[in-house]
Amino acid sequence: MKQDKRILTFTLHLLGRFMIFFAILLLIGFALQSKMNDSLNREVEKFSTHQGELLAFVYHNLLQTEIAELSKTATLIAAEKITPANGVQSISDKGQLGGLLDIHGQSIWGVALPAEARLQCARTLQGEPSWRYYKDVGLVVMVPVYQGNTVRYVLCKLHTNSSLRDKSSPFQFADKKDDENILLYDTRTQQVVVPFENYTDSPFYDADKDIPLGLDQLLAKLDSAQEAAIFDPKINADYVLYASPIPDTNFIAIGYREWRSVVTGITNIHLIVLWVFGLLVVLFCVFILYAFTNQVAAEESTALREARDEALRANQAKSDFLANMSHEIRTPLNAILGMNEMIMREASGKLKKYAFNVKSAGETLLSIINDILDFSKIESGKMEIVPVSYSLSSVLNDVYNMVHYKAGQKGLAFHMNVDPDIPDALIGDEVRLRQVVVNILNNAVKYTHKGSVTFTVKSQGTAENDTLELEFITQDTGIGIREEDKEKLFAKFQRLDIEKNRNIEGTGLGLAITVKLTEMMQGSISVDSIYGEGSTFTIRIPQQVEKYDPIGDFNTRIEAALREEENYQESFTAPQAHILVVDDNDMNLTVVESLLEKTRVHIHTATSGKECLQLIAQNHYDIVFLDHMMPEMDGIETLQRAKTMTDFPCQHTPFIALTANAVAGVKEMFLAKGFNDYLAKPVDGKTLEHMVQKYLPPEKIEAAGETASPTPADQQIDLPTAMQYCGNDEEMQKKFLSMFVTRRKAVTKLLEKDLSADNIADYTTHVHALKSTALSIGGIQLSEAAKALEMAGHAYCDGPEEEKADNLQYIKEHHGEAMELYAKLADEAQSRFGIS
Repeated sequence: MKQDKRILTFTLHLLGRFMIFFAILLLIGFALQSKMNDSLNREVEKFSTHQGELLAFVYHNLLQTEIAELSKTATLIAAEKITPANGVQSISDKGQLGGLLDIHGQSIWGVALPAEARLQCARTLQGEPSWRYYKDVGLVVMVPVYQGNTVRYVLCKLHTNSSLRDKSSPFQFADKKDDENILLYDTRTQQVVVPFENYTDSPFYDADKDIPLGLDQLLAKLDSAQEAAIFDPKINADYVLYASPIPDTNFIAIGYREWRSVVTGITNIHLIVLWVFGLLVVLFCVFILYAFTNQVAAEESTALREARDEALRANQAKSDFLANMSHEIRTPLNAILGMNEMIMREASGKLKKYAFNVKSAGETLLSIINDILDFSKIESGKMEIVPVSYSLSSVLNDVYNMVHYKAGQKGLAFHMNVDPDIPDALIGDEVRLRQVVVNILNNAVKYTHKGSVTFTVKSQGTAENDTLELEFITQDTGIGIREEDKEKLFAKFQRLDIEKNRNIEGTGLGLAITVKLTEMMQGSISVDSIYGEGSTFTIRIPQQVEKYDPIGDFNTRIEAALREEENYQESFTAPQAHILVVDDNDMNLTVVESLLEKTRVHIHTATSGKECLQLIAQNHYDIVFLDHMMPEMDGIETLQRAKTMTDFPCQHTPFIALTANAVAGVKEMFLAKGFNDYLAKPVDGKTLEHMVQKYLPPEKIEAAGETASPTPADQQIDLPTAMQYCGNDEEMQKKFLSMFVTRRKAVTKLLEKDLSADNIADYTTHVHALKSTALSIGGIQLSEAAKALEMAGHAYCDGPEEEKADNLQYIKEHHGEAMELYAKLADEAQSRFGIS
């Protein structure tokens, strides 16, 4: 009876908890749906604002091209190379009527314009080309025709309303997407200048106000911003509205794009909310099961519970003893190793050899103590897996440097094969992953007396839910493992074949720690071995994918580094130079020191960002090499803190990033963060020497043989940047690039005219436009060059009088370099994209 009552009470408690949690889930579901809808709509508006900016850019270029063509004809008329009648005829076409007006706005040849066009004519007589739209007439462009220095006529061209609505009109976008509608609106006449097909019959026509749908809301937004975008179900539940003014005109480009086409990949927000809700329900079911299990556990006998607690206390005491013992031994051991390091620096001959043996034995003892400490942490539950963002190539580079060195000391060949398609940017416990891999590889080297160790890295299956399974395979030609010993292989404090391996150092904890850490990372480890022939260890560990950029040809970089090492010959010496190298991996520091040893450069090292900041605050270094991925304070944060320091010896020292991430765009990223350059790991001697020689002060460099050949120039057009600025529309990218290249001669001539006349104000304005348009088509180098000229121009116009001469000299010295980049970009556009 009591048992039934207890079960009933327990059931009612569970049911009550379920009802409360279910109500909370409903509230969370509604709140989550609202939040996701708001966030998604904001992103849609942000993307559409950028689309409006691109649309206005295209229209502006179309209008400027039309003015340029008319201006060319006007120049021919002024030079009397063609008659006015022939000039008017040359600009006329179907639906496009040319005309020549006198200074009173009266037609001399060609089309006659309404009286209201005289105001536009008067403005054009002042030397300003202009566009105007006239209701029931069409779109009119006017340019002045000079006679000497005086405007004698006005050349005009009328695009009739019927031609503006025709699909062949240059103002109609024939290649636009089906889910997008575009029109041109005149704020002066409050009329649609260029409508899209069936505009008045579409849902985007407000018949009551005779205006485009949502115009009032877009204009209100444009009062406070350069571009505007609106998604409001009250206006239209299926389309996003966006608009952007066209510079130097009264026109606004307006577009309507289907909402679903902007948020590709998300089809139903309610399904996502339902999925999350279902996940929470599953978690709650797990919670109920857990509660029920705890209830059952509470019914265990007191004696059994006390016996279990006693066993746990004994195990905890053992773990605490091991941890305390390890810490107690580490303290004097670190002092011994530190003092021995001082002896090694000052000793020579046999004494230095003895000190080296002390160091080797001390490091072996420290490794054993670290294993014991790690194992005690695992058993006591204090070891945690801490997922962080990391670069797989950086981890593999560290592994290669550590294991290759040890294998070489034993005369073993070390081969490393890495699948180039594995994503490089992952999320996981980088430190424990490296520890597991290095443990297995060190064992392979330790128990292999001749032959080779081969390390293969690949991924199993495809990445699902941003997760993939990394597979690390270690093959050796060592002593192998007996079949009956495989079951004892991963036991703690267990060593196999003691008689044969009695001269090999170790506690038997390495593999036990490895398997525990692998299991903590939700992975698995397996072994296949033939006694006397060798072993193959396979580790599989799931990792989250942060970015899908592939790691690339890591093997080729390793082979190139080895070839460079074999064919090494220093290209210079610099005995007066001082360089600081910062890396958290001692083996990487050793590699750099070894590669630069014969250059006689003084190498100083630091193992953390904090230590780096202390050193540069007190000492001057000619170059600082700074590793990107370091714990606590990474390379970028270290550089940013260094930049905030004042009056320190390295204020003008170049900082160069060290990184194992060699994917596209990484150089631009480091330059944008303030680095002077970057160097990919694994580092090869030739590239390192070339980098050092490039940034050392010339007076500190002494010749020593042939110098390194320069690296090839980068491509002028960065395609990912170009695609970003055109909404990933390949046709639009080529269209922008074609327009940019077509205007090169005109832009170059205009800039040279400004520069020859010392008209730096106009030069600055025009080079600013070149900077922006170059970046939009992926011309990063040209954009940066134009930006530097623009800054010098601003400094000339607005800066102190005593600095004007220097700024003007800079512009004149570097103008030619920018124009050369412009020409290279045009050549590349023809060779890569077929654009002439």
